[in-house]
Amino acid sequence: MRAPLLYLVPLIMALPARSLQAMRPACALSPAAVFFPHDPGERAMSILPAQRSGLTVQKNTPCAKHRVAACPACQPKEYMQRRVVKAVGSALKRMGLQKTQPILTYLGADSWAQVLHLLDAKRDAWNMQHPDTPMTLTNIALDHIRPVHAFSSDGVGAQLQLCNHYTNLQPLLHEDNAWKGDNWSATDEAVWHEHIILKTSYDTVYYPQAAPPQPSLLCAPSPRAIRPWAPRSEK
Repeated sequence: MRAPLLYLVPLIMALPARSLQAMRPACALSPAAVFFPHDPGERAMSILPAQRSGLTVQKNTPCAKHRVAACPACQPKEYMQRRVVKAVGSALKRMGLQKTQPILTYLGADSWAQVLHLLDAKRDAWNMQHPDTPMTLTNIALDHIRPVHAFSSDGVGAQLQLCNHYTNLQPLLHEDNAWKGDNWSATDEAVWHEHIILKTSYDTVYYPQAAPPQPSLLCAPSPRAIRPWAPRSEK
């Protein structure tokens, strides 16, 4: 029996290191994070212990409870921060501009705490006035109070300084955001200049004055619009 074993030793030593690692027992595999260089934040992967003689590779998300990135239930600040980043990027794209500066520079803020505090204040003020149609983190859109298209005739400097300034952002229920669209008038412009833009104390959701009543106040909210957020896997 010893002779065959002598022949197996050089064969095993000649195997690639990856094959040798796969031959190790499951208990010897420790969790290890593998990051993709082009997108380390979104594409982080975890190698979990082997199951049924094979490796199980799952997406490694910051929220271990709900298994979603920037979970609105467990990480509301991170979730809203990502929403703001997406809104700014979308506005830049609509203006034909590319992102060349940090997001906080476009927002005109010293910290994310300033931005999120004002957005939360506007959402809280709305919920106090309209308890039957409340805003949550997941049933809102981030709206540019003065629409992006209204900056098309302004210089590039004004677009970058004011369009994405955090005082020009507000939360809107999805149906109200679709209704608002690009409605904007000279009256709205005057109010915007006097009370809204660069005014960090303005914590009211603003609607164009010449437009008809917003949909959220015309009909009762659907149960889906007001129920708490929950991951798809939960019931």
